[in-house]
This record gives sequence, structure tokens and C-alpha cells, in this order.
Amino acid sequence: MKLLSLPAFLVIILLSSCSKKNTPAPVTNTGSIVINGSTYPTIIIGAQTWTSLNYLGGTGSLATADPTYGNFYTLTQAMAITLPAGWRIPTRTDYNNLLSNFTTTKNSSGDYVGSISVARALADTAHFHSLASLDLTMLPTNSSGFSAYPGGEYDVTNKVVDDQYYDGTFLTSTTGTVNSTPVIYFFGITSDGVNIGSTSNGYYAGLDFNYSPFAYSLRFVKDN
Repeated sequence: MKLLSLPAFLVIILLSSCSKKNTPAPVTNTGSIVINGSTYPTIIIGAQTWTSLNYLGGTGSLATADPTYGNFYTLTQAMAITLPAGWRIPTRTDYNNLLSNFTTTKNSSGDYVGSISVARALADTAHFHSLASLDLTMLPTNSSGFSAYPGGEYDVTNKVVDDQYYDGTFLTSTTGTVNSTPVIYFFGITSDGVNIGSTSNGYYAGLDFNYSPFAYSLRFVKDN
């Protein structure tokens, strides 16, 4: 569930003017990896290789995984998945490394934060309903090959999917404590630049956290 933070959103707009005006795509090469009997496409971005399709296997929060958006996973569910050697659930640092290929801007938490041009470069072209009103020049390009799908996030308590088609959320293995309360970090791509979770930093592509129990789309990464 989105939490509007207008001052933070305005700060991000100002910061974005200091980021790279053009978003160069890093050198990419496609491949694939077999995980638990199913083949997933991969993409090389910078110094890492990422799966470029949401994970469908294992025991997720949905009884039946959506063939387009995959399933949603808590950290406990994701850690039960057996991965090929070298592959892992991405950390907060891994997603920061991903973003560092596209922007030099950081927020007050020290995480990289992507402008709308960064979100466009990372987002799948066919499934986001929009990334900026009706301006066709701002639609996703997926020039990175990462193909982020707008699966939304799964509310474990109420057993509903929030913000599907408009936002993508991706689990990290990084936990922490904010205001003496345990949190889980995730990577988010938003259609409107308003934070998805509990952070006070607005973003189009960036790291976020939640206090409440949610499950997220899942990608995997390895170092090249």
C-alpha cells in the first residue's frame, strides 16, 4: 500500500536533475539458467548476471503462480529454494549495484535512486499500464533487458495483491530494524514516483522497506 510523502517526492525531482541526463544501457548479453527444472532467461548488466523473468517455482504465497507475474515470496519461502552454484537471492547491495549502472544519484539513506528514465530502462514494455500519465515518450523501453514486471506486492495478512500493473516489487535477503521494528528491504519500480513501502524517500526505481508482512516478486543474481 503506497504512502504518499510529497516533500520527499519533491526532493527526488530536484536530485534527479543532478543525475545522468541520458541513461546509457550497459553492455548486455543474454543467456539462461535452469532452476529446479525450469529455464529462466538471464541478462548481464554491469558486473552481475540477473534472471530476467519472475520466479514461478517453489512454495510461494499464491496457490497457483501467475504465468506472467510469477509468484510472491516472503524471505522464509525464498530461502527454501535450492539455487545453482553461484546464484543467490539479491541483497540490498545487489540492487544498489544494479542501479549504479544507470544513475549516480543517492538518497538520504545512501541508496541509489532512479529517475523515471531509469525506471523506463528497467521496466518491461508490455505490462506496465503507465510510467507517466499519457505521455508516450515516457513509456518503458526495457533498454537494460532486466524486464521488471509490475506484479505489485502481496499482502500476506489480507491475502490480496496490491498495485499490480502499476508497480513492481522484488524481494531482497536484507533485513534490518527501523524505529526498533524489524523490516524487510525490497527493490521497487513505481509508475508515479511515490514510494511503495515505508521509506520516506520517493523514487521511480529504488530500495524500500516494509514493517508489515508482504511477499514480493523474486529474481536471482550472480557475480560475473
